[in-house]
Amino acid sequence: MTHVAAADAALTPGRPWIPTDRARSAWIAVVTGALLAGFLGLAVHTGLPVGSLLRLVAVLVVLQWLPGVLIWRCIRPRSGWLLEDLTCGFACGFTLSVPVQVLGGLADSPLLSAAIPVACIVGLLAVPQTRRRIRQARCRQTTWWLPLVLVVASLGTVRDLWGYFTQNELRWPSGAIGFPHVDQYFQVALTQALRYRGPRTWPMIQGESFEYHWFAHAWMGHLSAVANVPAADVVLRFAPALLAPLCTLAIGALALRITGSSAAAAVAVLLAMFSNSATFWASAGYQNPITPLSPTLAPSLMVLMALIAVLTFRLRGHRGPVGACAVLVLAISAVGAKGSATPLVAAGLALALVISAVWMRRMVRPVATDLLLVLLALVIAAKVIFGGSADGLTLDPRQAVQANWLLHSIGGSTTPWLLVVGGIFMVLWGMSRAAMGTVLLLSGDEHLGRRDPLVWLLIGAVGAGAVAPALFVQAGASQNYFRIQAIPIAVVLSAAGAMVWWRGQSRRVIALGVLLAAVAGLAAYRIPSALIKVEPGRPTRALLLLALGVAACVLAGLIAATLTRRQRLTTFVAVSTAAVLFTGIWSWADSVGDSSARISSTHHAGKPRTAAWPGAVTQNQLDAAIYISQHAGTNDVVMTNRHCSSARPTRTCDSRRFLVAAYSGRQMLVEGWGYAPTITAKYSKGRTMMTAPFYDPALLQLNDQFFIDPTAAAQRRLWDLGVRWVYVDTLTDPGVDLAPYATKEYSNPGATVWRLNHP
Repeated sequence: MTHVAAADAALTPGRPWIPTDRARSAWIAVVTGALLAGFLGLAVHTGLPVGSLLRLVAVLVVLQWLPGVLIWRCIRPRSGWLLEDLTCGFACGFTLSVPVQVLGGLADSPLLSAAIPVACIVGLLAVPQTRRRIRQARCRQTTWWLPLVLVVASLGTVRDLWGYFTQNELRWPSGAIGFPHVDQYFQVALTQALRYRGPRTWPMIQGESFEYHWFAHAWMGHLSAVANVPAADVVLRFAPALLAPLCTLAIGALALRITGSSAAAAVAVLLAMFSNSATFWASAGYQNPITPLSPTLAPSLMVLMALIAVLTFRLRGHRGPVGACAVLVLAISAVGAKGSATPLVAAGLALALVISAVWMRRMVRPVATDLLLVLLALVIAAKVIFGGSADGLTLDPRQAVQANWLLHSIGGSTTPWLLVVGGIFMVLWGMSRAAMGTVLLLSGDEHLGRRDPLVWLLIGAVGAGAVAPALFVQAGASQNYFRIQAIPIAVVLSAAGAMVWWRGQSRRVIALGVLLAAVAGLAAYRIPSALIKVEPGRPTRALLLLALGVAACVLAGLIAATLTRRQRLTTFVAVSTAAVLFTGIWSWADSVGDSSARISSTHHAGKPRTAAWPGAVTQNQLDAAIYISQHAGTNDVVMTNRHCSSARPTRTCDSRRFLVAAYSGRQMLVEGWGYAPTITAKYSKGRTMMTAPFYDPALLQLNDQFFIDPTAAAQRRLWDLGVRWVYVDTLTDPGVDLAPYATKEYSNPGATVWRLNHP
């Protein structure tokens, strides 16, 4: 029996009740299917039509997931896991859907978007070499209880998901005023663009380049186009409901690939979904590795887990041209889904290369090869996807470190030594969920020890995720996505460290260590803030509070090491770092039932809320845009008189208005310019990007003046720009009359639709 098998056996009470390998695989498939059905049922309960769900599931399974699983079984070693096939196969299917939908979108052909995956399936099964690899792939078995743990861990995403669904209705009740999250119609608009036109121009501004991590929108556009389902149904319901449990499974699958242990996989997913970063100041909170507010984060997590899985078996000796191609393609896919994903892997491989040059010189060439592949992927992405843009990411450590608890608790600081200390704290705090990974550095093994380049890859990736928010600023605090993106890697590191510790210990020592860590974690979480009151301008108090919390964790490790007879240093480090993890678990526990910790709507309590309020929408406004979607040509351009989240802004214009682009699915002349590449490049700090003036005043003048004083000359210019439809928000301009230059086609109390007449 191997160390890993022994560790799993030691933690599995009694005899598993699933008797055969085939039955065990069926058990995993049934539990996984039931889990996905439950989450998708939640989407139906909150408005997703059953017919839309069935069509989307059919497209997902047949045209994305099936070819993805076949591709993955051609890539991976002969030995794998069914759970890995499902999650990494999804990542491969996601990656395949991107170029497929680019071609289908550019051609405006759902048939083409469906035909290419079918051809891929036929090709994989027809070619003898790929068919043989697919058939010879074998699945190792996990413990019978792991799927149940994955179900429990997935429940950690439900409160975010429920809050998101409640806030972002698919259809608002008649007469009701809705306050969807300000970014969600932006995501729908990008998906519509990829569905109908491909990544040609920014959907809210004609002529603006499409420089964004748009791969997730291409994936959702593929689903929407082939299933013939509104993009909003995919973005606001199907995708978040599907990806919430899938991401949990993906984290577990990566832990299985790295450790081979079901118990380690269980620890990883529970830490991912039921904990927070280290918290010594008794503050309720949680940070899942995904959030439905960012539809790009979860797909990038899926691809990132698959990429690291490929790197894992390549660093374990399973190398070859197929794996090398997989690294390049998955690295491009990950950064195309979320710009913060692949840079973490590049940083991890760079650290692994340095360590290999010192301790494991025979691994220098393999690590360097993979690093070059990942760097090549970043170069390709920078040129092709982002057009050389940094997406508003700006180096500014002084401002970046002000956001951490240490400096925020004392009212901020410009003192150099405090800025340095605050930056160090920010990095350590960002890496805290990987704390138990330090156990791996105590072992000299080449497998999950300090001589294993994979360990350094993971450490480097987590470190990069923690360092980036301490160095860079980005509009909307998006630099924090580097840290969030590293959470799955961090928890896998901690799970691997926990496994290395417990596989050499008795059950008594394991139970004692967990108990001490839990108690010490609670003490470190509660006691320091009860004894020390942190005040603005008093940094020593904040530092003392942190020191007391760390001391409580170290004390637990010392007690555990004293009470054990073997591996005392390992036990000391394991229990001390586990106590650090438990501070985050207690913080998460405090957040249960705390409404302030949940995704909440943008309602402004205590103030009258009308349809003119910032961020407000009505179903009438959506219906007018949907009318355009049903009657306009694919390449017709639409203009609108509203650009701000408020119907009548008095001081500044928050330009995050994307409703018409989202629900018409057509190219806008100019709607909201928030998040546009030109704007994010100029304004990266604070809220300036959201309220910045439009960068093309002549175009804006042409657009807006036509609603105030339409003329034949303006009509001609607009026609030449491709404008065929005019959407009038009646809250912004209630008395607009565009006759005789346009014909009124549709009207309701919220908006009017005009068709521009031919000059």
